[in-house]
Amino acid sequence: MLTKRDELGVVIAVLLGVGVLSAGTAIAQESLHLYGPLGTNMAIEEAAVAYSSRSNVGLEVVSGPTADWLDRAVQDGDLIFCTGDFIMSDFARKDELAIDDTSLTALYVRPSVMLVRPGNPKDVRDFPDLLRPGMKVMMVNASGQTGLWENITGKLQSLPTLVALEKNIVLCAADSEEALRAWKERTDIDAWIAWNVWHIPRRDLAEVVPMSKDYRIYRRCSIAVADRARSNPAAGGFVRYLASAEGAEIFESWGWMQPPPDANPALADNGVYLACRIAQDAQVNEVGRGLKRLERLVKDYRSLGVPDSEIHICAVFDADAGYWMLGDAAYAAYTKKSSGNPNRTVIEKLLAKGVELELSAEIMKKNGWTQSDLLPDIDVVPEVGVRLAKLGSQGYDVLPF
Repeated sequence: MLTKRDELGVVIAVLLGVGVLSAGTAIAQESLHLYGPLGTNMAIEEAAVAYSSRSNVGLEVVSGPTADWLDRAVQDGDLIFCTGDFIMSDFARKDELAIDDTSLTALYVRPSVMLVRPGNPKDVRDFPDLLRPGMKVMMVNASGQTGLWENITGKLQSLPTLVALEKNIVLCAADSEEALRAWKERTDIDAWIAWNVWHIPRRDLAEVVPMSKDYRIYRRCSIAVADRARSNPAAGGFVRYLASAEGAEIFESWGWMQPPPDANPALADNGVYLACRIAQDAQVNEVGRGLKRLERLVKDYRSLGVPDSEIHICAVFDADAGYWMLGDAAYAAYTKKSSGNPNRTVIEKLLAKGVELELSAEIMKKNGWTQSDLLPDIDVVPEVGVRLAKLGSQGYDVLPF
């Protein structure tokens, strides 16, 4: 499975947007041609490499604005993928694509988020912060992001909110490719209303701020087989692979989430469900301030009569605060202090009360830490923004820390 995000071919395909990836063509006995818009392509391309390596089937993935690949798809398209149900409906109406309606397979969902500059200099904590006078906001009016900002404001049933946001929109990008370039070149843009998956190709230049459930919306991706490939077992095999556990793992690594199996999932409607990212190395008497705040939260809820069994808190440690999770020896090596980790006692108490403490894998990799360097019962998560978005989809309120 291809997991190295920085390999040149994948990076070029992702960042330039018009990705063409041929997988396994040197030994393939047959090949499939896949077409679709940006957004899903990052996961589709990695899945194509993994599937081709085991199936002896070559897969060519072409992605970008629909106008760039539509003519080619009409000629040889075997599978069409998309980033939203309304997009697939539009594709299905195009007779020239000849999509087999019965082959449509819904895959994974992604949440809306806000991308902000590293360090979050404008202190954006939730969607209403984008309405502040002087905020400069970017959005995309194409493909899977079409009408995203209107859907968000529409949940509030508030025309003034929509008007206030529109006053702060300084760029309506024609597509995600233009938005990626603009985010790099126009540093005056404070925030980008987007899907969480767009943090990954720009994570060196952006941070994710999840939206609370009052504003957050979801859209799902799907794939369909064209009539010409309906009897081709390789086409159906690749669709099944995308929906498999291994396919889900690939998509989740790119920010997508598996939808609940029920039409009306029972989310976190009872009890306290809180999630947060703690990244700032602020301390109180040598103990991390974020840890002390978690301790106070648990105490406050208990004083209100909420039992421990109904308090669900998950904190992901990242950036400058990551070293708080180290065991005594690794803590001493990192801080150049001979004493043990002064955070240990608070951490052990929080864990005993059921608080989940997690550490960013990126920070571990950056510092050369391994699981053995950490305190017991500290879990490692691959990507902070993805983790918080997933918790949000499960009903957790994401708190600013």
